[in-house]
Amino acid sequence: MVGVGPRRGVAPDAIEAALAAFGAAGDRHGALDLLCLRAFALCREGDPDQARAVADEAMAVAEEIGDEAALSRLWYVRAVIDREQGLHEDALACADRALRLAIGGNSLVARTLALREMAAACRDHATGRRVSRHLWEGLQICRRRGDRLSEAYLLLALGDLRLRLGRRNAASGVASGVASGVALDVASDVAKQIERALAVFEEFAVPSGRAAGLRVLGESQRLGGRADQAVRTLGDAVRVARGLQDLHEQALALKALGRAQRDRGDQAAATRSWTAAHRLFQRLGNTTEAAATAAAGMDRAAGMDGAAGMERAAGVDGAAGVDGAAGMERAAGVDGAPPDQDNLRMTTPSTSLTGR
Repeated sequence: MVGVGPRRGVAPDAIEAALAAFGAAGDRHGALDLLCLRAFALCREGDPDQARAVADEAMAVAEEIGDEAALSRLWYVRAVIDREQGLHEDALACADRALRLAIGGNSLVARTLALREMAAACRDHATGRRVSRHLWEGLQICRRRGDRLSEAYLLLALGDLRLRLGRRNAASGVASGVASGVALDVASDVAKQIERALAVFEEFAVPSGRAAGLRVLGESQRLGGRADQAVRTLGDAVRVARGLQDLHEQALALKALGRAQRDRGDQAAATRSWTAAHRLFQRLGNTTEAAATAAAGMDRAAGMDGAAGMERAAGVDGAAGVDGAAGMERAAGVDGAPPDQDNLRMTTPSTSLTGR
């Protein structure tokens, strides 16, 4: 398994009770595992400040007892918290520390976690090349060891990174002529990699991987000129992420859905999707992504006043009577048939957090 997220339904009271039991037994390593889960759960629930406080508390314990495996996991969690708040440089530094500890401890799971976060936090080409080399090295190790699930996660991270940096090229005017043909080739190549990864996530019943995989697949379809197919794929990504109650993944999928709807020519739907994503990013305290998403919508709501104008253009402001993020998704047209319940059973398989 790759991930430290708790299963859906793990109540905070249960974690507190288990922490008390580990404390009474003097099992500080067991308590560290639970603190890591608690920090990750708080992050998923949209409480980054409390998640960071719990992670810092756990780090102090891990350093005191010299548990480098726990420290690697905790630096990974800190990277997730920082990235989901838009603090990409801080997230990259945390993921880099997690990676160094994982390599030192020869843990492929910890290495995969750290590399996923490094790729997700990367925002420039120089860093992207360095991270890509690490990802390819990790993929070779996965293949030698026959770890197909870790390989799937690294394929997902690499594909997401390639598309993200490719979008930045296009935005800066680099992608034109021959470059646009190269971009199409990259989109096609990434789509094939992500389809392979999605097959593994299906086999191992990992819907969190499926949500992210569908988002990246949809982006590759859009960049490859298949906007209609991308809208369907990204609608599925939104539904799976919502079923997992993963607010950040849900917001990313909605933002990508808006781009696909815009490319298809459905501007009203695009603005509704961007508005839903904007509100989720605001709820998570991610001002960077909230501002970027609002800007995308405001470009299409000419003459309107800021994010509020975007919401009026979308028809999903308070006067519209839409109830929260789920209501905005309905307005965006992504709340059709219920998602496959088999894909919503749990966030991750239940494997030890100590790595392997």
